[in-house]
Amino acid sequence: MAALGALAVLAFGAPTVDRYLVHVQNFDRDVVHTVPAGKPLTFLNVSWQVAVQRIPTPKGTKPLPPERTWMKVSATRVAMNQDGALRDTKPEVELTDGDGRSWQVVDLENNVPTDVAEHKLRTPYGYTWLGIVPTAVADRVRVRLKPNAYRHTSETDLRKAAQGQQETYDVFEFGR
Repeated sequence: MAALGALAVLAFGAPTVDRYLVHVQNFDRDVVHTVPAGKPLTFLNVSWQVAVQRIPTPKGTKPLPPERTWMKVSATRVAMNQDGALRDTKPEVELTDGDGRSWQVVDLENNVPTDVAEHKLRTPYGYTWLGIVPTAVADRVRVRLKPNAYRHTSETDLRKAAQGQQETYDVFEFGR
C-alpha cells in the first residue's frame, strides 16, 4: 500500500516539478531596466517612447466604481535602420506598481505597417492600449514593455540569424 502511495506521489509530482522548471526557465528570466519618465529608449535598433495617463470612461463602456480608474498607454516606436524595421512585432505591455502587482491592457489602436516594405525608417508609429487599475495607484503605475525580438525576414536569413542569436529577456519599465 505504501509503495502504491509513493508511486502516486511520483506520478503526480514529477509533471508538476517539470512544469515549474519550464515556467522558471521561460518566464522568470526577465531583466528589468528602468527608463526615466518621458525619455526614449533605443533597443534592437528601435527607439521606444511611452506615456500613460488617466482617461474618462470610454464611450460605450459602463462607468467604473470609484475605486477603479481607466488608463491609456501610448507607445511610439521608431525604426532607426532596416533591422529595426524588420522588428515590427507588437511588444508585450502591462501596467505595474512598486508593490509587484500588475494589470493587463487591451489593444485599442496600432498604426504600425503590416508590410515591412511600407515601414519608413525614422518615422514614428504608435500603439495605444487601455487598462483599468485601482484608483489608489493610478498616479504611480508604470508601463512595463517587453519588445519582441522577432524579425520579419526570409527563411534562409532566419536560419542564419538563429544560429548565433541569443534570446532577449530585456523588459523596460517606463516611469511616470
